[in-house]
Amino acid sequence: MLRELLDYDRLDVRSEEDVLFLIDKWIEIDRPAREQHRSYLITAVRHRGLETITISSLRGITLSSNPRRKRRDILLAFSGWNNGPETTIEYWDESNMSWRELKPVQFPEVLQYYGVVVLEEEIYVIGGALETEIVSAAKKFGRAGRWKAVCPMNEKRAYITNACVELDGFIYVCGGGDGRIATQQREASRLTSCERYDPKTNLWINIADMRFARSDAAAAAGNGRLFVSGGFDGRDSLNSVEMYLPSANSWTEVVVLPYRVTAHAMLHNGSSLIVLGGVTGDDRTPRSVENKVLAWKQTMWRWENLPCMCYARSTFSACFYNGEMIVCGGQESSSDTIEKFDGVRWQPMGVSSTKHESAKIIVMKNWRDEAELLERELPNPTLSLPVSHSELQHFSSGIS
Repeated sequence: MLRELLDYDRLDVRSEEDVLFLIDKWIEIDRPAREQHRSYLITAVRHRGLETITISSLRGITLSSNPRRKRRDILLAFSGWNNGPETTIEYWDESNMSWRELKPVQFPEVLQYYGVVVLEEEIYVIGGALETEIVSAAKKFGRAGRWKAVCPMNEKRAYITNACVELDGFIYVCGGGDGRIATQQREASRLTSCERYDPKTNLWINIADMRFARSDAAAAAGNGRLFVSGGFDGRDSLNSVEMYLPSANSWTEVVVLPYRVTAHAMLHNGSSLIVLGGVTGDDRTPRSVENKVLAWKQTMWRWENLPCMCYARSTFSACFYNGEMIVCGGQESSSDTIEKFDGVRWQPMGVSSTKHESAKIIVMKNWRDEAELLERELPNPTLSLPVSHSELQHFSSGIS
């Protein structure tokens, strides 16, 4: 019975080393009686999914040749730009270590430079550029397998790929560009304004403005606070990091980055802000793209260098998955690559058939079965519009 459980395809373990750990713990309970079963139980451990050093230590023991197990939580990649805007959505198939397209699940429109956020097991796609028009529209996709429009933002926004986050049950969108021509009152099309979406009321409200206008910035949430770093104000890249405290509805500039950066990514791991890659040169050219990774602990008030990524990246995406930091896509040579950081070093994970410039990767909890079902059976999705005409009129008023 125990071996059948350990051999189960749906056993949700981070690696096959976890299966070896379970065997050790089971044996420790009554070693004299159970040690004799070790070799038999280890035959349920899969060769694919073990580290090379572990395989060497098990030399002479028969291991399972079954495919890698599929994780319960899945990694989704929303395509961005590949000689034009892409509409594909892919998921990381851990059993084959490759990206697989969710062919039926494509965007209702051909968008670019949009934001993607997971909230309450639904995927929200926010703003972006539709051909030459920047939009305020928002839509979501859930387990029901259909796109559904939600209330549009109060302002049109694009260049917000890494500037949309979830915090305490709300979606926050920070800055971006609206494409309007600069005026005497308005220096550039980059925005200081931010909005918060409440899924219970299906409403967006404006929160306090940031201190600096910025598009192509990076946002992260942690410990009840929202952080925004870097970006482009229409003239220069920025090095400021601002923190938003929801209870006070106010922004504070908390720290300055060692360099100006835009088109980067940022994560919060519970104790530190982690800033990855981006464009650091004033000329905003590929030669200014970085593979640097910095960490800032609020308790220490200083930046520390972490190991550099394998590739220099800009206009890419990052997230935490399976206890590791994952980065995907970017410009030039890194656009179809994915790599992971295990706390010690960065390692390549694979190559995508789609280039992921200006793409977004997210983690969907408990979506393994949904991904497989959608891939096989879902017909072409349609966009439904639950927002009333009066709501649309109300929230589009004042938008030029």
